[in-house]
Amino acid sequence: MARLRTALIAFTLSCSDAASTSTDTAGTEPPDADAPEASETIGVLEDASSSESDADGSSDVEDGTDALSTASVLDFDPAKAGPYHSGYRTWSHEYDAPAVGKRSIDLHVWYPTDVVKGEHPLYEGIFEDPASVIGAAPVLPVDGKAYPVIVYSHGNQGFGGSSAFLARHFASHGFVVVAPEHTGNSLDDYIDPRPKEIWFLRSTDVTAALTALDLAVGDGDSPLSDFPAPVDVSRTVLIGHSFGAHTCWASAGATFASDGCADCSDLFRAIFLQGLRDARILGIIPMAGTLDRSWFGATGHESVSIPIFAMSGSADPVGADAQFEACDALDLTWIDIAGACHLSFAVGACDTLEEQVGFDLISRYALAFIRQVLFDDPSVESVLSGSTPLSRKVTLLRTTGAADPE
Repeated sequence: MARLRTALIAFTLSCSDAASTSTDTAGTEPPDADAPEASETIGVLEDASSSESDADGSSDVEDGTDALSTASVLDFDPAKAGPYHSGYRTWSHEYDAPAVGKRSIDLHVWYPTDVVKGEHPLYEGIFEDPASVIGAAPVLPVDGKAYPVIVYSHGNQGFGGSSAFLARHFASHGFVVVAPEHTGNSLDDYIDPRPKEIWFLRSTDVTAALTALDLAVGDGDSPLSDFPAPVDVSRTVLIGHSFGAHTCWASAGATFASDGCADCSDLFRAIFLQGLRDARILGIIPMAGTLDRSWFGATGHESVSIPIFAMSGSADPVGADAQFEACDALDLTWIDIAGACHLSFAVGACDTLEEQVGFDLISRYALAFIRQVLFDDPSVESVLSGSTPLSRKVTLLRTTGAADPE
């Protein structure tokens, strides 16, 4: 318990620092504190792992081979956990990073399975994930062709599994989630002070993770050699927590300011000015973090042309209101959750909002955005426009640049 407490304190302080350095002003005014609990409005997502299972450890859910092979992930109710459980695997990957050469990162992958029983992950040797199963056999993709993919970037001094609740939820709906551990900026190998290259290596880690995931599936020597179908990394959404919000903006194509790294080497400055856009990323979800003007300047965000779904909490002022006002011409939707703190979007442990209530709201809104971006799902438009609020704890605003649902 002492180690867990120490890790939570370090994680909280480091992530909060990363978020606060990216602010322009104070955060939003909290919504009505007397609003009913979110669970009164939306209910609690039922974890697929709570369903009955067969004696051999597999659930009574269809394995996707026949019943779901011609189906779509849109067939599942986005307001509930999907029909699958969550498998989990991790391995180290090496790639050639710009300016620094060989770079090794740990990759974390969650995916749909019908296996319930088995060994569960213990992230960083501290944070238990009782709902995912290490090495579980994957089911076929819902459409029988390819798994849709989501990529996640953890916060400053965080770890790949810091928002595992989101990864499990997406896996239950048939998605594969990949999260690179940002070497030199994670919980167990944090470099202080942060080296300048971390601001571009985070995005190159994301790009490398997507490529590695694609190549690993079906490769006889890889940890994903038993996957029965490919992953579709050509169209994905990037989610980032805290400092991961910077990763989101950079990978989405925000332009770095010419004077944003005055003390950088010419090589580093050239990488920043060239940009870090990954065209496979079609939408971003920055959570509990905002634009860092010291890197992007006053107008760098204006070059982002993909949809943005920003999330913040009233107990975690990160300047989300200033970010919203500055992005009026962009396609940006912003929700602020009353009582949510910095870790509500990660490991929980927030005393101002019931953990599961926060997880449910974040999961539902994130999945709705993903379904709209990747599949043009009309069923989620009312949720994303705010006409069908999921809870009175949520304040939702859209920029004038955001496309109105048809």
